[in-house]
Amino acid sequence: MKRNNLIAAVVVVSMLFSFSGCDSDNKAVLLKADEYAEAVASFKSGDIASLMVESDGIKDEFEIHDHRFKNLYKAIAGSISYEVDKKSVKSSKKNEEAHADITFTMVDYEEVYSEVFENGGDLEAYITAVEEDGGKHTSDVTVTVELVFENNEWLIKDDDFSCLHTVYGFMDDVPEYSWCNFKCFSEEEFQEILFKSVDVNVDYYERNEFSGGVELDYFPGNYMITYHKYNDPADAKAEFDRFFNCFDEMTIDIEDYVFREYLEDEGYLTINNLRNEDESDYFTYGGYYYKEDTVIYALTFTDYVNEHEIIDSFLKEAGLPLPN
Repeated sequence: MKRNNLIAAVVVVSMLFSFSGCDSDNKAVLLKADEYAEAVASFKSGDIASLMVESDGIKDEFEIHDHRFKNLYKAIAGSISYEVDKKSVKSSKKNEEAHADITFTMVDYEEVYSEVFENGGDLEAYITAVEEDGGKHTSDVTVTVELVFENNEWLIKDDDFSCLHTVYGFMDDVPEYSWCNFKCFSEEEFQEILFKSVDVNVDYYERNEFSGGVELDYFPGNYMITYHKYNDPADAKAEFDRFFNCFDEMTIDIEDYVFREYLEDEGYLTINNLRNEDESDYFTYGGYYYKEDTVIYALTFTDYVNEHEIIDSFLKEAGLPLPN
């Protein structure tokens, strides 16, 4: 009797080892998780899609709609490294499911943004800072990746692309960052910046006082750089409101041409190659800037490269956001 029980116990243990050995496929899962992590780090939706059981809509989900951030996203994604936690890998061929933990390390784009913003930098300065960070600021993101066994291979199952949204969180965060970090210029400061950055023909430069404040205007023809300082800050706000809201009345899609940001007592909008529906000249390049009691415009009405460069020269010297 004891001999029969012993034999039965040995058989059961052997079966358990046999089943566990056949059922587990951790090595293949680890290889697939590593391949997926590499594709995520490459920031290429096509490579990621080829590893997923369901990838419909992935291209649209992570399409870069605002071209201003294209180089920034690439810079952040270019900093991504990863490590698959081998001990976390669990798999069952019988159940056709598995999972693995992956930790992605990348530049701490939030910390870099804070430093750039505090130092008065703009979006271009932010992109440069991310590109040149070199591992000084890093952050980790860990996701648990699910896999399913289908058509004789392991594939990634990521419902609603939740893992990708976690790793690519910068695509949601960065567009919300404010760049209203420019100063409120005095009349003397504006004039100094203008004459330092632009070859001013004084025949086209005027200073006018009006009942509500003072205006400095440089308008040599196809472009204008203007400064309004109001006695009542509410008047500055009202003027900026008119410009800010006028683009809502346009029937064309302005998303690719106009960027707008408006806080309580400051804001700006930039314009990049915007034209009317009938292709007539419009405020094609430049920006409007509002801070407390002051409004500044720097605009050109043509596509001439040299005039765009003049606008850029002034905006850079003033530390104002450039069109992108």
